[in-house]
Amino acid sequence: MRLLVIFFLVFTLYGKTPSKETCYTVQLISSYNTPAKKELFNKRTYDESCRVLEVGKMITVRCGCFQEKEKAKDILNRVNNEYKQALIMKTYSYRFKDMPKEKIVEVISTPKIVKVIELEEETVEEEIESTELNTTTEKNISKIIEKKISKKKKKPKKKKKVKKAEPLNEEIVIEEKKKKKPKKKKKKVKKIESLEEIIEPFEENIDIQVEEKKKKLKKVKYVKKRPKRYFYDKYLQNLKSQRAIGPYRYNYEIGAQFSYDFVSVSEANIDYQEEDWRRIRVFHKGSFFNERLFYEIEYSFLGEGAYKDVLVGYTDRIKSINTEYRVKFGNIKIPFSLETYTSSKYITFMERALTDSFSIGRKLGGELLLSTKFDNNRINLFGAFFSNSINERTDNEVNMPGFSARGTYSYKFNKTHLFSIGGAFMYQDLNKESIKFKQGSESDFIKEKYVSTKVKNVYSLKKNNIEFLYINNKFSLQAEYVKVLVDAKKDKYSFDAYYIEGSYFVIGRGKRYKFLTSTLANVKPTREGALEIAFRYSSIDLNDDGQIGSNPENGGSQIDYNYGLNWYLNKELKFTLNYVVGQPKGTDEYDGLLQLIQARVLFAF
Repeated sequence: MRLLVIFFLVFTLYGKTPSKETCYTVQLISSYNTPAKKELFNKRTYDESCRVLEVGKMITVRCGCFQEKEKAKDILNRVNNEYKQALIMKTYSYRFKDMPKEKIVEVISTPKIVKVIELEEETVEEEIESTELNTTTEKNISKIIEKKISKKKKKPKKKKKVKKAEPLNEEIVIEEKKKKKPKKKKKKVKKIESLEEIIEPFEENIDIQVEEKKKKLKKVKYVKKRPKRYFYDKYLQNLKSQRAIGPYRYNYEIGAQFSYDFVSVSEANIDYQEEDWRRIRVFHKGSFFNERLFYEIEYSFLGEGAYKDVLVGYTDRIKSINTEYRVKFGNIKIPFSLETYTSSKYITFMERALTDSFSIGRKLGGELLLSTKFDNNRINLFGAFFSNSINERTDNEVNMPGFSARGTYSYKFNKTHLFSIGGAFMYQDLNKESIKFKQGSESDFIKEKYVSTKVKNVYSLKKNNIEFLYINNKFSLQAEYVKVLVDAKKDKYSFDAYYIEGSYFVIGRGKRYKFLTSTLANVKPTREGALEIAFRYSSIDLNDDGQIGSNPENGGSQIDYNYGLNWYLNKELKFTLNYVVGQPKGTDEYDGLLQLIQARVLFAF
């Protein structure tokens, strides 16, 4: 019987509401209702069909009132560029028309009498606001009304009749029970004027929940901290902003890289040991507007080039073609190959492979990256133009401008299983200057560069690269091939180099890959750390007779076998051990075997 009464209540409330009371509208913006927000919303100019409305605790701007959803879609498409959070929703027509307010009544069912009671506004609103509901449904409204009716149901004035046959002590028991029960204070309830006042808090609840979820997501991004396990953890956390600062959403980060190397070399019947700093660098990064506008400054205290990354950039998304883009200007890395474009902190071995002999380092110029993702696939296209770097300009070297292009395709089977292939092209105008290629047997301590060549009066330089990467959980395989075409005054020459390497993590999760930039990322060790074993085979050939054949270049060739062991203690600290066997062939300096054992302590944050 009680369920029938509830059903009758809901049917009475909704069945008598005209179908035209609701309509489709476009909500442009919505926020918590504060005096500042109210003043800001009212100052803005909108279309004639738009109104600034106060709905519960929220203030919102809604445009149009249509019976057909398609008409609302037309307005949404028109304002979507300016208001990216605009959406279509249902609202009440009275918000856009002056309609008389009607009192809302609730029906209470008694055995043979139907009574109509006017409820006060405050209590019902409190009841609805405290109810955790996501949507307005008939079932939820009926529960609230039933609850309120049960509280406010009037007791009959007639006293209960007591049978004469019952003993007197039973009446005493009844009176004592009544005395024990505390009397409930009656709450004053305000009257409800319309049905909308019951339903409005539910509509308001949806907006509030959306805002709260957005805030929670933002907090997780910045507030999440790792547990402090090492003495320097508390200091490192102060070098990075934990959340965006100010109205421009500013973030900053300060970091450094320290590498100290030890080596024992046996070459050409000469043995020697050395140790020294390999890299000492500091950098500062920053960004505005939720990391869209960014900058970076990196300075090196060792080596020839003091200025490393000195750049500004901007990144965003083109929604119409579902493409992310990034532009950079300054002293930047030129996109050409996987290993060269990856930071030295994240490569597998202490030094890059023999293909690094053909790299050009950082240059002053600009870069554009377009990245498109569909399902588990991603395509990246890089384009760059460049001229002499900041360091080369400081030394007044001859300008050698050029451009490069790189494209990659990657497929993600799952979080730890992927592959990537790519290719690159580079052109550089040398303005009849000389160019020299040399390599140091994958070590910075090798005194003699046995494989090297120098070509004079070069007009232009062309480079082609093919790259491949495969990662499956703890195993990874990586390979590249580079070919260089030199157009000189006396002849045209062709040189090449390649490498193939593999690694396996005995302890830890495995390598990580940045899909957006097509580079290797920092390894994240487990609580026990990470232990990686690796092997690389690389080769370079600097011998060529040329197209004419009268002026051959005999720079020699070499093959290297590199055995590596990496221990990642944590995200910042890494210990590396490499054993390299080099075999120079056909060189003027040396034709034999060289061996070296080198180790590195790398601390980077």
